[in-house]
Amino acid sequence: MPLARPMLAVIFMISFVGIFGEFILASFLLNGAERFTLPVGLNVFLQEGYNAKWGVLAATALVGAAPIVAVFLIAQRHIIAGLTGGSIKG
Repeated sequence: MPLARPMLAVIFMISFVGIFGEFILASFLLNGAERFTLPVGLNVFLQEGYNAKWGVLAATALVGAAPIVAVFLIAQRHIIAGLTGGSIKG
């Protein structure tokens, strides 16, 4: 298990980012603004065209990226150990 920990951390990160950023399935299944996920809600801001509230859009995107950054910071130790584990002879 100690050798598999970095691999599991990378798989967890890739899966988390993929699931967190799911757009197509969420936009197809959800009907109603109160149930939208973050990517679908951001798309609603972009559909306003030239009247888009760019400050609100940027702030929402920044807050939406916070969970992904937090997960990376938690798993960073394992990811770096996996990347550097095979590079040295020991």
